[in-house]
Amino acid sequence: MAAICKVFVVSSNERLQAALSRLLTRQKALVYAGSSAGAPAALLVIRRDPPDVVISDSLPGNTQDVLVWRQIREHAYVLMWTHYRRESDIVKAVIAGASGLILAPDDSGPGLFEAILRAARGTSYMPQETLTRLRAVAGGETLSTLEEGERALLAQIVDGRRDAEIGREMGLSSEEVPAHVARILDKLF
Repeated sequence: MAAICKVFVVSSNERLQAALSRLLTRQKALVYAGSSAGAPAALLVIRRDPPDVVISDSLPGNTQDVLVWRQIREHAYVLMWTHYRRESDIVKAVIAGASGLILAPDDSGPGLFEAILRAARGTSYMPQETLTRLRAVAGGETLSTLEEGERALLAQIVDGRRDAEIGREMGLSSEEVPAHVARILDKLF
């Protein structure tokens, strides 16, 4: 029997919560672990009983949102499910700690399940379109405003590292990493 993967849903849309619950319970390897209307409330639940994967349909809108999602990322892998395809939204999702980006409606069904299982294994899931755009941002003028250390920290984030790992690698405390992330966001957006 395949390993069980616990999935928590963050969405203010109750119909989406119910639909994902039904979809997840139909898969033998997946367990619906609950839901929350927002990231701050989800963080409280996730700290007590961490799932393997968190799916959210709301992209982080500001620096505070990004920092809450990075805290969630310390406990579970995060997938952002979105209709948005703007570079700024994609970059914010990655900086927030998203292990993958599910582009709705393109990745519903099999793409969704593949993304969940890959995230649970610690592997990122990014559609080719998203990877191409991230590479363009990384190679463009956008990052020229960042100092060398900030670019190194951002590279670790893009690689899917958690704050504690980044701190160890860069000689920072885990409390200092969010402050550096906030500075990077201020410069990029």
